[in-house]
Amino acid sequence: MAELKIDLDYQTVRVENLNRNLLALESKIAQATSKKEILKMQLHFAKVQQQIDFTFSQVNSIFFSP
Repeated sequence: MAELKIDLDYQTVRVENLNRNLLALESKIAQATSKKEILKMQLHFAKVQQQIDFTFSQVNSIFFSP
């Protein structure tokens, strides 16, 4: 009976460690997902800025070239 109690205590500790590790992993996944979304938005805004710059350069070349 004492051996079963020791085994149960050991397994309980292992399960608690697994739960903590799972929470840590879920947190890291959430952080990575957030970072991915931020990078996607930055890329989108960079492309938009590039299009704006191109458009302004075209307008400038049409209206302000000698």
